[in-house]
Amino acid sequence: MDIEIDEELIHHATMGIDWKSFYPEIGKMLVSPSFYLMQAQRLHERKLRDLLVDFDLTETQFYLLVGLMFLTKKGEVITQMNLADFFDADKMLVSKVVRTLEKKKMVIRKKHPMDSRAKSLIVTEKGLEAIDSVLAHVAKLDEAFFSVIDNKDEFIKQLKKLS
Repeated sequence: MDIEIDEELIHHATMGIDWKSFYPEIGKMLVSPSFYLMQAQRLHERKLRDLLVDFDLTETQFYLLVGLMFLTKKGEVITQMNLADFFDADKMLVSKVVRTLEKKKMVIRKKHPMDSRAKSLIVTEKGLEAIDSVLAHVAKLDEAFFSVIDNKDEFIKQLKKLS
């Protein structure tokens, strides 16, 4: 579907813009660390998404499953709230993704032993197998993607300051 652009309307709408002050700010934005961080993040997400599609996982499903496995290793009962807090993620998003993982039989939600309102989360054998089969591939992707960084330890240290 072709959309006709009314050039006169665009010209009229942009006449009131002070381009001399506006344009330098746009230029600064396009060379700022946030711009390059966004570009790098999106490229990594695309590569990860392309990899995970073969394993029937989304990026969010993958990270939540790995996070759940990590938290479970501590031997504690893990809830959706714990998982959301661990990633500083939206609780509704985590709930939706956990339900999807449950439908895929990668996670089980059970009644929490101490809190009747909460559900405890358990990674199933299928979830463990999925992560086991994909982790080496993701590690290779990360190794290749970040190979251009000279000092990864310093890079991680700097990123931690931002988070």
